[in-house]
Amino acid sequence: MSAPAETTPGRRRPGVLLIGSLLYLTVIFGVMLWRGISIEPEWVVLALLVIAIALGRGKTFIADWAPFLLLFFAYEAMRGFAAKTGFAPHDLSGLERAVFGGTLPTLTLQHAFYRVETVSPQDVVAMFFYFMHFPMPILVGFVFWLRSRDHYHRFIAALLLMAFLSFVTYLFWPSAPPWY
Repeated sequence: MSAPAETTPGRRRPGVLLIGSLLYLTVIFGVMLWRGISIEPEWVVLALLVIAIALGRGKTFIADWAPFLLLFFAYEAMRGFAAKTGFAPHDLSGLERAVFGGTLPTLTLQHAFYRVETVSPQDVVAMFFYFMHFPMPILVGFVFWLRSRDHYHRFIAALLLMAFLSFVTYLFWPSAPPWY
C-alpha cells in the first residue's frame, strides 16, 4: 500500500483556483444582479485578469485581451456618435407591424406576461439575460481563452467584425424605438 502523495505548501492547483474564482465571481455578480446593479464589462475583465494572474497567465491575458478591451472602450467612446452624423433615426415599428401581422411583438409579450403587481420567474430570467448581454461574451471569450487560444482568437475576430458591421449599419441607418 503506497502512501498518499504529498502536496507542497504553496503549490498552485489551477483547477481548484479556477473553480473557486468562478464560484466567487458568480456569487458577486449574482448579488449585483439581484440588487439591480448592472455588471459593466470593465469589471468583468478586471476580475478575469485577477484570475489569469493567479493562474500565472497575466501577461498573456493582457496581450490577448487588448483587442477585446479596445472594442469595449471604443463602444463606450462612440455612444451617441450616430446622433451627430445628421442621419435621421428611423422608426422601425412600421416594419415590425408589417412583419408581425399589425402588432408589435414587444407589446404583445408585455400584455401576455407582464404583471405590475408581481415579479414572476420569467421576469427574473428576462432580467438576468438582459443584464448579461455585455458580460456573457466576455465570459465565453474567457472560457475559449483558457481552453484554446486559437478558438479565442477566432471568437474575437468574429466579435470585432460583428461590432464593426453593427456600428456601420447604425451609423448610416440609425433606428429608434417606438417610444422615441
